[in-house]
Amino acid sequence: MYYHILSGSKVFYFIRPTAANLAAYERWSGSELQNQTWLGDMVDAVYKVELQAGNTMIIPAGWIHAVVGSSTSVARMLF
Repeated sequence: MYYHILSGSKVFYFIRPTAANLAAYERWSGSELQNQTWLGDMVDAVYKVELQAGNTMIIPAGWIHAVVGSSTSVARMLF
């Protein structure tokens, strides 16, 4: 997927789709762990990417990710 920031900014957090990381995500995503544990503490590494207006990023298939954006940001995704 291509992700393009038209205005504002967004912060992405990525986790590689290894067998261990995917298993940790499955344990975390459907449980009470979400309320008390940050997924990043359960995996081998988390990568932070900050995008500004005009930036475009490719998100590889299968990567676990979360996005934080300002209330004034506008983005376009192309699949």
